[in-house]
Amino acid sequence: MSESQLIDRIKSLENELDNRNQLINSLPCTVSWINNKLEYLSVNNELKNLFKEQLGNSLDNNFEVNKVGFLKKEGNPFYEFILAFFNSDKEYDETEFSTDISGELKYHLIMAQKYNNNTEAVVIGFDITEKNNLQEKIANDERLRLIGQLSTGIIHEINNPLNVIMNYTDIIKEKIENGESEEALRLLDRIDIMSKRMTTIVDGLKNLGRDNRQARKEPTSIKKIIEEVEMLVKSKVMTNRVQFSIVNNIGDKQSISCIEGKVIQVLVNLIGNACEAFNNTNKENKIELKIDKNTDMIDLSVIDNGPGIPEALEEKIFEPFFTTKDKETGTGMGLGICRDIAREHGGELSFKSDDSGTTFILTLPL
Repeated sequence: MSESQLIDRIKSLENELDNRNQLINSLPCTVSWINNKLEYLSVNNELKNLFKEQLGNSLDNNFEVNKVGFLKKEGNPFYEFILAFFNSDKEYDETEFSTDISGELKYHLIMAQKYNNNTEAVVIGFDITEKNNLQEKIANDERLRLIGQLSTGIIHEINNPLNVIMNYTDIIKEKIENGESEEALRLLDRIDIMSKRMTTIVDGLKNLGRDNRQARKEPTSIKKIIEEVEMLVKSKVMTNRVQFSIVNNIGDKQSISCIEGKVIQVLVNLIGNACEAFNNTNKENKIELKIDKNTDMIDLSVIDNGPGIPEALEEKIFEPFFTTKDKETGTGMGLGICRDIAREHGGELSFKSDDSGTTFILTLPL
């Protein structure tokens, strides 16, 4: 190769490199090259701009002098992900997390691929805040639709104890005037029971109706969740002539860390779906809510003796907008949202089905 050819070849490579860099720097995602010492080898402009947003203009132009986590290590999900990635045998991994950037909560999808004998990695990050906000809005709309479906039955369940309380109040006055104090006390106990029942119904409705988009997980009694779910679905199961039962194999004292309203939403949705799945056979329709402890997890199973899910549909039921209901009664978002809620809690939603019935299992960490 002559000197002029060599010079042309070098210029061609330089142009190719320049074009590549321009392309990488124009991408609407962060790109970084990191070694197993967690040192930045190179980054694109999108990532530099992201750090400048947090640091102002104080970021050194020679970004590569920094290491991953130079701003913050403890509680930094990106640092923890990269550290775990290089300490693992995985050649590829991905994760999603949220971070506070300039007072605004941002969601990111991060993908990492090792190369050069697994000593280095290219890491690509996407801002998925808009996608997550849209998913949250859809989930919120689905929750409101669910409340609308339950509203008639809930009003009925509140009216019953309210009428009892109003009627008993007049009777108690008469009993006291007639000196029948023991009977008056018995009726007061009955009013107390009705009041607690109303409180449970209202609490369940409040938890289901609360906007949980910014909520945080808190220790919550399983017993309380079950009681509220039972009250919320009571009218639904009666209307559909379903025999509903609860089997609690973990006792009344067990708690889990969760967003209460979201767990209630999943269980109410699963029980409602089961009610609507029964066909017009002569057998007795049954739904059981069963709670079991499984090592460090808890299984909340909704079991029905319906016709089961057709095998051809089993792979589709969690897909967005897939539904077997007509457009007036279903949006197709329910089960997909239920599974997202389970995964948001570090759990899972699974199912098994045959012609003897279907079981949906909500698994959550204790």
